[in-house]
Amino acid sequence: GGKVFLGATETGDGVTLHVSDDSSGRQRWALVTLDPTTIATATSTTTTSKPAPDGCSFKTPHDKSDKPMCQDGTFSWTCMKDNHGQRIACPKNLPNMCASLKCGAGEDYCCETDCKDHGGLRPCALVIT
Repeated sequence: GGKVFLGATETGDGVTLHVSDDSSGRQRWALVTLDPTTIATATSTTTTSKPAPDGCSFKTPHDKSDKPMCQDGTFSWTCMKDNHGQRIACPKNLPNMCASLKCGAGEDYCCETDCKDHGGLRPCALVIT
């Protein structure tokens, strides 16, 4: 049999794992795109993805600013509008990330002390392809 090469490419959406049948590394078959907040476990034929061991990284508030942390590390109330990616952590003064996407100019998950008026707590999501 021939050799198969596993490669990874970082994109704006995360990391895409792919396989190739030559050493050039050119993508032939995409396996999965992983969200940076997840951990992937792969076997020779199966790729699965599950939330980080702490449950969901966004469930742990940060103490670096009084604003939410965006995917690119910026602290802002308008992460998506300002092209910083989605909110990944709420500040300690508003520690709960809610399911509602009505905050930050209507594009970001809400950070609140209580999520009862904002769709409840944001659930952890599995990314499996």
